[in-house]
Amino acid sequence: MRCVMRVIKTRISHLESRIPFMPKYDHHFFICTNTRPPIANPSCGASNGHELFAKFREVIEQNGWQGKIAVNATSCLGPCEKGSIIVVYPTGVWYGNVQPDDADEILRSHVIDERAVERLLLHEDVTTLS
Repeated sequence: MRCVMRVIKTRISHLESRIPFMPKYDHHFFICTNTRPPIANPSCGASNGHELFAKFREVIEQNGWQGKIAVNATSCLGPCEKGSIIVVYPTGVWYGNVQPDDADEILRSHVIDERAVERLLLHEDVTTLS
């Protein structure tokens, strides 16, 4: 049994050395940029989701926070009527009705003050899929 375990550990170690390094970010922002047809339910893409994503990237670059903060555009996160929606990890904070002008405040609050922006928080009852 010990011999088998040693072989398994050796193989895992070999595989891990071949897996590309994945950086660990302090904060990871997921911004919905989903766009629906105009006759459908509201969507974050139509509520400035794309502009918000671009603004987040701009603020991160301006402050030299690359490698510390990640931002990704996502598809639908659920509460579309509250868009644009952002989810922040590892804290699990949900924001709604976010506009591009809010990007600097949100990023600084999380990175510098380590707190959420209260006025944009979504409550648990609206963070379910619509």
